Amino acid sequence: MEITLHKLTKAWFDPLYEFEHINRAYFETMVPARADTYYHRDFFEKVMDDLLIEQDAKQSYFFLIVADDVVIGRINLTDIDFLNKRAEVGYRIGEKYAGKGLASKSVQLLQEKLKDQLEIRTLYAKTLNTHLASQKILTSNGFQLVDTDSSTFEWKGSSVHFLHFEWNA
Repeated sequence: MEITLHKLTKAWFDPLYEFEHINRAYFETMVPARADTYYHRDFFEKVMDDLLIEQDAKQSYFFLIVADDVVIGRINLTDIDFLNKRAEVGYRIGEKYAGKGLASKSVQLLQEKLKDQLEIRTLYAKTLNTHLASQKILTSNGFQLVDTDSSTFEWKGSSVHFLHFEWNA
């Protein structure tokens, strides 16, 4: 399946809203649930408008992972530090497309975009120690484990902690 990354714009609000609704329950199995208000159309549009302001200020970049004109995922750069050429990356793929290597491919496409256009040379990512698929995505794209949180917390009945990864161009 061919995928492309599209920078978030107002033109993508409707497809993104649909993507978030369709995958809500699936995402909530892996990350804490968003507030119910996030899924109300007016509130969602306000959140997206705020993200566009953040993106215009170059504090973050928000990309949609698209296949056949359908939003199948998101990949974001946040906490951008242009002085030190680094940012944090986060991603999510819809349930229908999980397990097909598309999250890994989207990370690869973002890395290429960083080298060519955005002048960011270091990416940070974190994932739960129990989220093996995310760890595999990161390591298969050249990320190295650089830190393990010593503090744990309860998540879905288990004691978990964060693993921190880094990639350098």
